[in-house]
Amino acid sequence: MLWSRGFGRRFARSLLGLAAVAFAAYTVPPLRLVLEDAEAALRLRLLITAHGLAWWSAVGALSSSCCLVQFLLNMAAVGYACESLRLPSVLGPRC
Repeated sequence: MLWSRGFGRRFARSLLGLAAVAFAAYTVPPLRLVLEDAEAALRLRLLITAHGLAWWSAVGALSSSCCLVQFLLNMAAVGYACESLRLPSVLGPRC
């Protein structure tokens, strides 16, 4: 935490470590290529994970409803809740 004992020292140490890695990557071309490849692989993995989580959230919303009617009623309730907040809704005109 910010106010814990030794935070400033640990923060400065980690900041210096990151600066050293950045400087090394900037000055050593083979290391830069390796780090760029690692960053690209990490970014791709994060995108794949995010895509998978989006589908799981849709499956979770569908599985929490015992039938399609309940699911549609839940979606309508969300729409009317948005309507009461004066947000645009696709469910129809405002009251």
